[in-house]
Amino acid sequence: MLVKNKNFNHFKVHTQYSICEGAIKIDELADFCKSNKIPLKVFLDLLMPSVILGQSIGRWGNFFNNEAFGVPTNLPWKLFIPLQR
Repeated sequence: MLVKNKNFNHFKVHTQYSICEGAIKIDELADFCKSNKIPLKVFLDLLMPSVILGQSIGRWGNFFNNEAFGVPTNLPWKLFIPLQR
Protein backbone atom coordinates (compact mmCIF):
# COMPACT_ATOMS: atom_id res chain seq x y z
CA MET A 1 0.00 0.00 0.00
CA LEU A 2 1.35 3.40 -0.99
CA VAL A 3 -0.16 5.46 1.85
CA LYS A 4 0.62 4.34 5.38
CA ASN A 5 -1.08 7.18 7.25
CA LYS A 6 -4.86 7.27 6.77
CA ASN A 7 -5.30 10.59 8.61
CA PHE A 8 -6.55 12.98 5.92
CA ASN A 9 -8.29 15.44 8.28
CA HIS A 10 -6.10 18.37 7.24
CA PHE A 11 -7.28 17.95 3.62
CA LYS A 12 -10.97 18.36 4.57
CA VAL A 13 -11.23 22.06 3.78
CA HIS A 14 -15.04 22.06 3.85
CA THR A 15 -15.08 21.39 7.61
CA GLN A 16 -12.81 24.27 8.56
CA TYR A 17 -14.13 27.68 9.56
CA SER A 18 -11.44 29.88 8.03
CA ILE A 19 -10.17 30.39 4.51
CA CYS A 20 -7.39 27.95 3.70
CA GLU A 21 -4.17 29.52 2.53
CA GLY A 22 -2.48 27.92 -0.44
CA ALA A 23 0.99 28.03 1.07
CA ILE A 24 -0.14 26.23 4.21
CA LYS A 25 -1.84 23.52 2.17
CA ILE A 26 1.25 23.01 0.00
CA ASP A 27 3.36 22.74 3.15
CA GLU A 28 0.98 20.14 4.59
CA LEU A 29 1.01 18.30 1.29
CA ALA A 30 4.80 18.28 1.30
CA ASP A 31 4.84 17.01 4.89
CA PHE A 32 2.34 14.30 3.98
CA CYS A 33 4.46 13.19 1.03
CA LYS A 34 7.62 13.27 3.11
CA SER A 35 6.10 11.21 5.93
CA ASN A 36 4.84 8.59 3.47
CA LYS A 37 8.02 8.65 1.36
CA ILE A 38 6.18 9.75 -1.78
CA PRO A 39 8.08 12.14 -4.07
CA LEU A 40 6.20 15.45 -4.14
CA LYS A 41 6.61 15.86 -7.89
CA VAL A 42 5.14 12.42 -8.52
CA PHE A 43 2.21 13.12 -6.18
CA LEU A 44 1.50 16.48 -7.87
CA ASP A 45 1.70 14.82 -11.29
CA LEU A 46 -0.95 12.36 -10.14
CA LEU A 47 -3.08 15.10 -8.59
CA MET A 48 -3.14 17.67 -11.42
CA PRO A 49 -5.43 15.84 -13.89
CA SER A 50 -8.17 15.68 -11.25
CA VAL A 51 -7.68 19.38 -10.43
CA ILE A 52 -8.00 20.29 -14.13
CA LEU A 53 -11.08 18.09 -14.49
CA GLY A 54 -12.68 19.61 -11.40
CA GLN A 55 -12.02 23.14 -12.64
CA SER A 56 -13.52 22.38 -16.04
CA ILE A 57 -16.65 20.81 -14.53
CA GLY A 58 -16.98 23.81 -12.23
CA ARG A 59 -16.71 26.24 -15.17
CA TRP A 60 -19.44 24.40 -17.06
CA GLY A 61 -21.56 24.57 -13.91
CA ASN A 62 -21.00 28.33 -13.75
CA PHE A 63 -21.99 28.60 -17.41
CA PHE A 64 -25.25 26.66 -17.03
CA ASN A 65 -26.18 28.47 -13.80
CA ASN A 66 -25.46 31.88 -15.41
CA GLU A 67 -23.04 32.69 -12.61
CA ALA A 68 -19.83 33.65 -14.41
CA PHE A 69 -20.34 36.37 -16.98
CA GLY A 70 -18.80 39.71 -17.73
CA VAL A 71 -20.04 43.05 -18.97
CA PRO A 72 -22.62 43.30 -21.79
CA THR A 73 -21.12 43.19 -25.28
CA ASN A 74 -22.15 43.58 -28.91
CA LEU A 75 -19.71 41.01 -30.26
CA PRO A 76 -21.09 38.34 -32.63
CA TRP A 77 -20.35 35.51 -30.15
CA LYS A 78 -22.24 37.15 -27.30
CA LEU A 79 -24.42 35.13 -24.99
CA PHE A 80 -27.74 36.39 -23.65
CA ILE A 81 -27.96 36.12 -19.88
CA PRO A 82 -31.01 37.65 -18.22
CA LEU A 83 -30.12 40.04 -15.39
CA GLN A 84 -33.20 39.16 -13.30
CA ARG A 85 -34.16 35.64 -12.36
